[in-house]
Amino acid sequence: SSNHIYVYGTADNPSSEELNARMAQALEAATWANTRGSYLNTAFVFPRVVSDQRLRQSDYDLCNLVLFGTKETNAIIAQYADKLPMHLDKNVKDHGLVYIFPMNGKYVLINSGLPWWTPYKGGGSPSSILDGAGKSGYLANSTSDFILFKEAADNIIVQGNFDSNWELTKASVNGLVSTSIITVNE
Repeated sequence: SSNHIYVYGTADNPSSEELNARMAQALEAATWANTRGSYLNTAFVFPRVVSDQRLRQSDYDLCNLVLFGTKETNAIIAQYADKLPMHLDKNVKDHGLVYIFPMNGKYVLINSGLPWWTPYKGGGSPSSILDGAGKSGYLANSTSDFILFKEAADNIIVQGNFDSNWELTKASVNGLVSTSIITVNE
C-alpha cells in the first residue's frame, strides 16, 4: 500500500459555497477509521485533502490519487482526460461513476457525480458493508473496477472490470455508452 491524496476540483471556478461542498466531500471520503477488534483499538487514517491547484510533483510520484469531479471541474482529471477510459457527463446530477485506473506507476480513483457512499435506497449505507471501514468500506468490498449507479449506491446501472491490459471490454463499452451519460475513450 502507499499514500493516498484526496483531490477536489476548482477548474471551473466554483462559487465559495460549491467549493466548500467539494472540499467537504473530499474530507468526508478521507476521514475514516478501521475497527480491528476491541483488543487492538481503532486505527484512524487521515490522508491529505487538497484542491487540484495544490498538488505537488512529489504527490504524483509517490501517491495514489482519489479525484473528485469531472474533467470540466477537476484540473487533474482534465490533465489525464485523454488517458482515462471514461467520463461522466458534467450535467448529470443523479448518477455516480467510480473507477480505479493505473496512471504513471500509481493508481487514480475517479469519483464523478454522486459520491460512492451515497445512502442505499433501502436504508443503511455502503460503508456498513465492511464494519468500521468508513467511506472506503463499499469500495473495499466490491469486485468491480468501475461502477455507474443512479440515485443510490445500491442502484447499479453498469459495473464491470477492465481486461488484463486495463481496457474496457466490448460488452462494458456497449453498456456504458447505452446510458447516454458516459463518454468512452477508445
